Amino acid sequence: FLLFTGTVPTVVDVKPRQRLEVDKIRFTLDWTRALVESRGWRYEVCGDWPEGLLANVRLLAGFRNPDRFDLDLLKAIEQQSSSGHDSGPGSRPRRR
Repeated sequence: FLLFTGTVPTVVDVKPRQRLEVDKIRFTLDWTRALVESRGWRYEVCGDWPEGLLANVRLLAGFRNPDRFDLDLLKAIEQQSSSGHDSGPGSRPRRR
């Protein structure tokens, strides 16, 4: 992801630590580092995040490819959640 700081932009790649030694991944990370740093930006690889946070990043990364999601289903979920209706067992009403 891309962070905007007070100085220069920072690109952060998030990979589980055990995957950082895979040749194909190392190649991609090295290529990304060279490209980002050639622009004068900072580059970081983060592999120490808790598994729950990494799972959230993987989920959000999926939104880069709209073919992986049923757009009609996403629209229905969005409409239901914005209407304040109950979304099922254990759900709470939204505060307005």
